[in-house]
Amino acid sequence: MNELCMRIEARTLKHVIELLKSVDDEGVFVIEPGRVSCRIVDGGNACWIHVAIPAGACDHFTAGEFRAGVDIGWLDRVLNVTPEMGGVKMRIDETEVHLEAGQHHASTVLVDAGMMKKVPDTIETKQTVAVSMSGRFFAQTIRYLQAVNADTVRIDAKRMEVAFIAVREDKGMSKYACKGDWLTRWAGDARSLYNVQYLSKIAEHVVDEVITLQFGVDTPVRIGWTHEGCEIEYILAHRVHTRP
Repeated sequence: MNELCMRIEARTLKHVIELLKSVDDEGVFVIEPGRVSCRIVDGGNACWIHVAIPAGACDHFTAGEFRAGVDIGWLDRVLNVTPEMGGVKMRIDETEVHLEAGQHHASTVLVDAGMMKKVPDTIETKQTVAVSMSGRFFAQTIRYLQAVNADTVRIDAKRMEVAFIAVREDKGMSKYACKGDWLTRWAGDARSLYNVQYLSKIAEHVVDEVITLQFGVDTPVRIGWTHEGCEIEYILAHRVHTRP
């Protein structure tokens, strides 16, 4: 039977839906007997997100195997007025998505998945390093970059050190750099440029997590973490460095 029935902590589901909503308002939920997942890419193909809720992250989980187009904006609005302390029940069938929180019951029709932008199941990237740090420190670093009006950050990784260096298109006098020994894997030096605005949107959600960044030489960066059993990964495209 094509139906998902799961009970999960409201704060956990809210966190996951907020992340998806940060990229797009609609998405295809891939529902399987042991997990439900969703992959979304933004309109400019610059930011890709994949989230997965395993059965183990839920108090109750039963599911068939099917795909459902979901109005993520609707889920976000309903969960935004739902108390975080307590459980919610989400049920998806072939026509509707239902959300129950105590005596409150809300439902809406599914979105036509065939009309949504196609998202590849996997994106191949060439990473030579992995960096691990607290989400709180990562978020603070991005705030510093914003404070000096950096448009772009260059992340350099060598065998013994990782550096976040501000890059400004207007070549202003303000500078910023942050260095540390956060490497957890090294298979060659890495160096890439990334958009600070995109990173700031990601950083808003990772303050209490430990995150991993994986990248290489002029490659997209993978930013991943787990939250109460749920798996989250962003892939952010790199910026092309042009020299005059």
